[in-house]
Amino acid sequence: MSTFFLLLWLVHTLISGYKHMRGYPLRLIPDTLLQGVVLLCALWWAWNQQLLTRHLWSPFDMSLGILLGHGLFFVSLLLTHCHLGDAFRIFISLREIADFAGRVPTFCIRMLGLCFVEELVYRVTGQSILIQLLPYEWMAIVLTALGFSLMHGHFFRSGWGSALEFFFFSLIIGALYAYTLSVALVVFVHFIRNLESSYLDYYAMLQEGKDPEEASASLEGPQMSAALEVP
Repeated sequence: MSTFFLLLWLVHTLISGYKHMRGYPLRLIPDTLLQGVVLLCALWWAWNQQLLTRHLWSPFDMSLGILLGHGLFFVSLLLTHCHLGDAFRIFISLREIADFAGRVPTFCIRMLGLCFVEELVYRVTGQSILIQLLPYEWMAIVLTALGFSLMHGHFFRSGWGSALEFFFFSLIIGALYAYTLSVALVVFVHFIRNLESSYLDYYAMLQEGKDPEEASASLEGPQMSAALEVP
């Protein structure tokens, strides 16, 4: 199963990365079917390795993931926007971010599910298998981070600075999982990054004159899904 998963995972990542690089749209039937098979294989492997029972719903790990995710997003803003004042304003906007999350609960649930799926496929299964096969753990973390980056269209569209920042973020959550084996930790680090990225989109729309309901509805639309990871 490990070899079969790695083959499917590689094919899926290369196809998606190529389409993102060339600007081709992802097709619902072939791309979603392949993604579904990869996910099922990841679930089967992780379950049999008993990786889904360790800290899966740990309140401590969830809380730590939220704190780390918030801190990492602050660093991401510093690296990509190079403006301490703007980054610090977002860092202390906890009430505003919480209010935003309360406005779009369905969006948050969907986003949390997406983060769980991505971490299950890339960190819990893919990276764990590579760690077993490669001579050094860091090689598995780097290869997984590269594949994870290629899977996101903004990696090719947002410039070298944002691409490198996202790659380093992928390395960090890969290292976190390798040394903690906590699914909850990496899922919530990932979720907070997505949530706060979406909050920035929401805030920008408010600055453009949209009312909160209109801005929230725009985020719920499928056209925003490709921008979830952009700080």
